[in-house]
Amino acid sequence: DTATTEIYTLSLHALFRSSSDGSVTVKETVTSPDGSITVKETLTTPDGKVTVKEETNKADGTKTEIVTETALDGSTRTTTDIVETDGTKVHEEKTVKPSGDYASVKETILNDKHTVVTVNKTGKTKVDASYNVTAKNKVALSRITTTAKNGKLTIPKTIKSNGKTYKITTLKKNMLKGSETTPKTVIISAAGITKVEKDAFKHLAKKGTIKIKGTKKEFKKIKKMIKKAGLSKSVKIKRVK
Repeated sequence: DTATTEIYTLSLHALFRSSSDGSVTVKETVTSPDGSITVKETLTTPDGKVTVKEETNKADGTKTEIVTETALDGSTRTTTDIVETDGTKVHEEKTVKPSGDYASVKETILNDKHTVVTVNKTGKTKVDASYNVTAKNKVALSRITTTAKNGKLTIPKTIKSNGKTYKITTLKKNMLKGSETTPKTVIISAAGITKVEKDAFKHLAKKGTIKIKGTKKEFKKIKKMIKKAGLSKSVKIKRVK
């Protein structure tokens, strides 16, 4: 049930395979002048879905794997894994919609330094955040910025990356610094927060609002930590459901 055609050139080996279910696979192996070898496999199913897997091994030892899935609505999901010569490992997952909206999670590991960066864009609004992994399944929020005109920011309770779920436990100093628009409202879940560093909310609008989700006990605890870290007297702190 499989038809195969092979083509050879000096630098390209291409394999075309059609299966009994109507899917078609095209596999190409390209050797570059610098010694890098790239293997690209494209799978097209009868319903029009396309999955492209590309693996590149460079002469210097760098390895890259990129998998792109294109759905029927035109949206794409790309997963990238890179292992560099110094041992740095990078894993990134990005979803792009036909409208141009996108969401990405990029995780970088080098020795003891482990960071996760998230970016979410909807229309003209973009929110990006950076987290430092402090312990198993725990992260500290070191930066979160927004381009929203209303200056509204939501700090998530957890983030996900490479199949793992990390709980946000620490809010770092100057985490709001760098926003294109001054944050006016910050919404946060009290559950899991154990530390708020000095000046964590320094760049919040002077008449801003911090809305905290949690029990009365959790609200009281994090409110105390936030005030101790330093806050304008005109900033309001509210408990919300």
